Amino acid sequence: MANLLIIDTSSSICSVVLDRDGEHSARRIDGVRTHGQFLLTLIRELTTEQELKLTDLSALAVISGPGSFTGIRIGIGVVQGLATALDLPVVLLSSLEWLAWTARQRFDVNGVVVCNRARDGEYYFASYRFESDSTVKCGGETLGDGSLVSGSHAWQYPGDWVAVGDGWEDADNFDEELLNGFRFVDCRLEGDIGTLCQMARTKLESGNTVPAGQAMPSYLKETMNYRTSG
Repeated sequence: MANLLIIDTSSSICSVVLDRDGEHSARRIDGVRTHGQFLLTLIRELTTEQELKLTDLSALAVISGPGSFTGIRIGIGVVQGLATALDLPVVLLSSLEWLAWTARQRFDVNGVVVCNRARDGEYYFASYRFESDSTVKCGGETLGDGSLVSGSHAWQYPGDWVAVGDGWEDADNFDEELLNGFRFVDCRLEGDIGTLCQMARTKLESGNTVPAGQAMPSYLKETMNYRTSG
């Protein structure tokens, strides 16, 4: 049985999820300033509730970005420490790809363009093409102003495309023709925990892991640097 512990501290909600061969349970708490205070407590409460020891884990997974700088740093730091102590592999997950996986499951589409608000008038942006149980990125994850938000990567592939993420609420800042290429736009879709588990398991089973020392954040902002404790 594969026991996978998944951590997400990339937003205002701190989530800890335990996936045991497709059956999952979760603990969540809202408040971005409390992530560092409660993350280890949530892990302890969840594993105790499920009568599981940390040594029973098969791997750790973490949303490595993009998102809250402080939150991501906390999540990565905890995962690095646990993975080092337990000698476990780490699955690095993207908050943008998680939203794309959720859209795929919810709307039964094979193309998703994600745009989320960042800070200072910028946006996190990426497009995904789905095939079977894996994803193919059509365009790399980027951070920039509205002029960089484009569907050029997506339109190279046939099929239905949808746009998701709160960044699309600011569509007036983008190319006015862009939205015409989508089947529809959903600005309120949130990542689904069950889908997060599915995405993490798929990557784990395909060997898409890194050792603890290589578990690094993805801020998408070049001026943000992070060093491991090692």
